[in-house]
This record gives sequence, C-alpha cells and structure tokens, in this order.
Amino acid sequence: MSTTKHKSPREDNPENLNGNDASNADPLYSLARQLAEAVKPVRLLARQFEEGTKSLGRFSRQIDERLEPLRTLSRQIAEKQNAIRSALHPLAVEIVTAETIWRMHDRAHETGWILCPDVSDFDGYQNILNKSGEDHETLDRCISEFYSVNWPRIDSGLRSEFSTYSLDELSKSAFCEALTLHGAGKYDLVPRIQFPEIERVMRIKLFYNSQSTIGSTTMIYKLGNKYSW
Repeated sequence: MSTTKHKSPREDNPENLNGNDASNADPLYSLARQLAEAVKPVRLLARQFEEGTKSLGRFSRQIDERLEPLRTLSRQIAEKQNAIRSALHPLAVEIVTAETIWRMHDRAHETGWILCPDVSDFDGYQNILNKSGEDHETLDRCISEFYSVNWPRIDSGLRSEFSTYSLDELSKSAFCEALTLHGAGKYDLVPRIQFPEIERVMRIKLFYNSQSTIGSTTMIYKLGNKYSW
C-alpha cells in the first residue's frame, strides 16, 4: 500500500515560502504598498525641489555678491549728491536774494524811487513786494515806510560806506550833513548841499580844479567818458 504525500498550499507556491501569503491576503498591507509606490515620485520631486532650492540659494548669494559693489557705488553717489546739495545751498540762497533785490529795484523805478544801493534788505524787500503786488500807490507807500522805519540803520550804513571813499574831508562832511537833514525831514535842503558839492568834486577830478565856467552838459559828457563801462 503506497502512501501519497499531499503538498500544502505553502509548498506549492514558492512565494508562500517568503511569507507573502499573509500579506497578499491582507488588503491593508496591499494598500500600504500601493501608497508607498505612489509616494515615491513625490519623494523624488521633493528631493529635486530641495536641490533646486539649494542651487537657487547659491545663485541668490552670487547675485547679492555681484550687486554689493553697485550698492556701495549708489551710497557713494548719494553722499556726493548730499555734499553737492549742501555746498550749493548758500549759492541758491544768494541767487534768490539777488533776484528779489533786483526785482525790488525795478519795481521801485516804476514809482520814481531810486533805492539806496548800499541797503539790500531781503526780508524787507520781499515783504514790500508781497504787500504791494502790482499796485504802484501801495508800493510807493511801503517803500516810504521802509525807509522811515529803518532810517537809523540806513543812515549808519551810508556814513560808514562813504567814509571809505577817496574824497576830501569837506565832501565827507557835506555828505554827513545832508544825511542829518534828511533824517530830520528837511528834504528840500539836501540837494542844496549835495549838488554844489558834487559840482566841486567833478571840477577837481575831471577838470583839474579849473575855475572857468563849465556847462552841465560838458560835465556830464566828461563824466560819461571817464567812467563808462
């Protein structure tokens, strides 16, 4: 009587020898393997992204290094601009001041005033121009008030300036007397002192102190030729 040995399912399937029979039979395990396979491309993409990020970081640092000289140059230019601006500010103030003074002189001529050249009051002139606008009567009144209020300072400045001129003491004394009369409101006496003195000085300077009769036209012509520019 022969005996037949029956193989178990585990012996018939080689894969069963590796213990895969339980895993194949477990649906959760199969799902886990599918998920693991599905996640592999994602992991690969993540690694590639990480490598790309590193490369991008290196590239960014290189760009930053390249830009640093430009940043330095930009800072230097800004510093130079500030220095130039600071240096030009006084000049700009002088230009604005000069423009205001010349505009004031032009406007004063329109109303018959000849402003004293040694008196250049920027704030005062600017205030007059703003107040008067285009009205000549207001301008005339403002100029008159300006000289009345500021006459002590103007008088002192004119005396100081005239003392430096190369004129004799008689001329300087006559000029100071005229200023005193002007300050006292005796305006009609000022030309009576000044005009004869002007003629005397012109006779000395232009005609070698000639005592002969010299016409006014001749004096003016000679003066224009000597001091023309």
